[in-house]
Amino acid sequence: KKQNTSLALGLVASRTVEAAGILVGVAIILSVVALRETGGAAISSAFMVLYNKVFLVSQSLMPGFNDVILGYLLLKSNLVPKT
Repeated sequence: KKQNTSLALGLVASRTVEAAGILVGVAIILSVVALRETGGAAISSAFMVLYNKVFLVSQSLMPGFNDVILGYLLLKSNLVPKT
């Protein structure tokens, strides 16, 4: 049964943003490795600062946000007890 389709779509969108952030982080790490092999240490350190910011959003903040949405949806659909 449908409970809250807008929150369900929000969860899908949030998970998509999380996955995109993880892919951006992987691309940054790969470019840092390539830059360090070619001698671009100054640029690679700037990329590491960017990676730290991307990591905080995509792998630290977004999973918690997704869990809150999923927990709320499960609670409202009576799939978990209210205790």
